[in-house]
Amino acid sequence: MPAANLPERSYAYHPTTGATIMVKRGEKGFYAVTTDVKPELLNKVRGVTPQQAAAMLTGSLFGWDVRLADPDQFTEADAVIMLAPPMPARAAS
Repeated sequence: MPAANLPERSYAYHPTTGATIMVKRGEKGFYAVTTDVKPELLNKVRGVTPQQAAAMLTGSLFGWDVRLADPDQFTEADAVIMLAPPMPARAAS
């Protein structure tokens, strides 16, 4: 069961493509979003903290009963790292 202090939805970067995705509280997986707006801004205008967004992404990927699906388990610095866009693949040399 998701933590009570989570929003209905939040936004993040897709873990491999870097595209913006939407996460819904309590649901496994995520939804594609057609936008050029960065997830950080989408969350900010909706009042979603980085800790909440990190917990939402964790819950959607690993289940809502894991410890890190609770925003109280994240510092703001932890959340910012968790929510960073993926690094581009390096070309073989």
